[in-house]
Amino acid sequence: MRGIGYFISIISVILLGIVAWPKSDDPDWHQPVVIIGMALSIGGMLFRWVDSRKQMHELNSLENQRTPAQRGSPLVTSSPIGSGAAVPPRSSSIQSRNGRP
Repeated sequence: MRGIGYFISIISVILLGIVAWPKSDDPDWHQPVVIIGMALSIGGMLFRWVDSRKQMHELNSLENQRTPAQRGSPLVTSSPIGSGAAVPPRSSSIQSRNGRP
């Protein structure tokens, strides 16, 4: 679904670029600005897509490293969503110093 969203966003950037394309009586600097704006927007989407593919690969790799007993529970991230960092959940057998889980 994420790839479809990026594809739709790229199409919308192209359509908006067509509408914003400078007319013959517009200043000369309008055309390069429209081109640069479109390229930056599409480039940003491509970078986000590549990063999401990399993050999926990392999560799959972590899932493959988990023991069969751990595979039933979801991966837990120790940092904010979207940071790309994920760690397996702590084992319930690990106790803190005061004896509580």
